[in-house]
Order: sequence, then structure tokens, then C-alpha cells
Amino acid sequence: MHNQIMQSALSIKALSKSFGSGSSKLAALGGVSLEVKAGEVFGLLGPNGAGKTTLISIVCGLETPDSGTVKVFGVDALRERHKVQQMINVTSGFSGVMQSLTVQDTLYYYALLYSLPDPKAKVEEVLGLTQLSGRRNDEASKLSSGLRQRLLVAKALLNDPRLILLDEPTVGLDVGMALEVRRLIKGLKKKGLTIILTTHYMKEAEELCDRIALINGGRIVALGTPRELKNRVRGRKIIEVQTTEAVDLRQIVSKVKGVVSCWYAGDILRVEVGDYKLIRPIARLLIDKGVKLDMVSIAEPTLEEAFLKFTSRGLG
Repeated sequence: MHNQIMQSALSIKALSKSFGSGSSKLAALGGVSLEVKAGEVFGLLGPNGAGKTTLISIVCGLETPDSGTVKVFGVDALRERHKVQQMINVTSGFSGVMQSLTVQDTLYYYALLYSLPDPKAKVEEVLGLTQLSGRRNDEASKLSSGLRQRLLVAKALLNDPRLILLDEPTVGLDVGMALEVRRLIKGLKKKGLTIILTTHYMKEAEELCDRIALINGGRIVALGTPRELKNRVRGRKIIEVQTTEAVDLRQIVSKVKGVVSCWYAGDILRVEVGDYKLIRPIARLLIDKGVKLDMVSIAEPTLEEAFLKFTSRGLG
């Protein structure tokens, strides 16, 4: 029994939450159930207003559900909030940072707030883990976006959480900074932390998450590994076409018999077909029209396509 409890970092069953009353009553969560395994990176993806924030707030003890149960490593999060809050931490926003404090003093402030037995040693440890040692004397409020995110993660690691909730950890970051934060997340997983990640970036979710729950309208609409979710949209046959020429290929390709639809994803034309055998006539037609092709290939379904299928409206 003990091993079963240890295998589940987070167990949520039939969780419901509504806001307002009467005609203005809004159901934020409608009977959500899910299990997060110890040591995994678990993605929670959904459009704005889907219920992600409400779910995280309940797990953290900031909101009380109307019904349902939440257990963190076997501990009832609704009845023993203080005990659970000692096992978890969350990163979301930057408003909690004291405006005039340095990075080091900000972390020391929170270490004291958490009543840590050796706050100075713990601050040194998290500075090293998040590669902020060289920034210890920088004013926290003047850090770049990427460094701020690292500071938020450092703050969340102070109480040695077994479960950490990362809310949009790379939002607004440039490519280099986002890469650093993703490396940090991978490092935390190697240390055995269980991580719940919310993100609007499908490639990030695919790279980091062991499993993903897609939430929409307050309900889990799909759950599985990134590959499992993508496989569930394999009914669509997609061919990708790429050229460096400044020409819209849609009008040409759409005339080929058997082409269902075509659209651009960045600079790549994605063509839905009834049969993959159309790859040759499509390529031949484009070449006959004088188009210099860089690539024509059969495409794997994307996580974004799975997301759009299951949420029906994408990310807001």
C-alpha cells in the first residue's frame, strides 16, 4: 500500500468548482480526475479559461473545491493544507518579489518565511542549482525576463518541494533564455522532482512532458504521452511542401484531385490528402509550374493538431 501511495504524486478525483451564483454561475471545473506519477513531468494544457488556474489554485490550497478529493503523496490536500504546502511550491508571476532587494536577499527573505532551519545554506544551494550565484547582488526587480524566471524557480526550490508547479515558465522569453529554463526543468526532473507544467508552447510541452492532460471547459478531454495524443489524430494524411520562393502554393495545390485542404504553418505548406500517393502528382505539378522545391514529404501529426482536435478552438 505504501508503494502505491509513493507512486502517485498527485491524485485528483471528481474535482468540481463553480464561481458566482444563479444565472451568472460559472463552472470552472466539472468533475476532473487525474493521476500524476512521482518523478514525471506532467503537462497541463488548455485554452485560456479552460480551468488550469483553478485546478492549480486548489492543489496549492488557495481555492476550495465544491466537491472532489485532492491528495499529494497520499496526504489529503483539503484537510491537511499546511502539511501539503510543505511538500509543494509554485512559480507564477513576479509580483511577490520585494522591489528593492537583491537576488540573494529576496531568496533569504523567503527562506525565513518558510522557517527553514539553515536559510543561508539553502539560499546558496538554490543559487547554484539555478546558476544565479553570479547574480546574487543584482537587484531582483531589474533582472531580465529569463533571469526572473530562474529566480522564481530558485524561490520555489527553497522548501525542498517534492512537487513543483511551473506556470508558464518560458512565457515572453527569447529563444536563448527559454532554452536555459527548459534545461533547468530537465535538471530538476533528474533530481527526482515531480513537475506539473502549464505552457502555451506545444513544442515545449512535447520536449519536456512525459504525459499531457488537455483540459477544456473545465474537463479533461484527452490524456496521454505526446506520441499517444498525436497518434489519435493519425486519421488525417498530411504532406508538407517547402520552397524558398515567395509564392503562395495553395491555389496550385488545391486543384489536384484528392486534396482535401491546404494551409501554411510558418513557411511550410501543409496539404491534407485522401491518399499519400498524391505526393508525386503534387510535386510534379509544382515543378511543371516552375516552382523550385526544397522539400516534399509525408508529415507526422503535430501535438498542436491534437490540441486543436480535442479542444476545438486552440489556445486563447
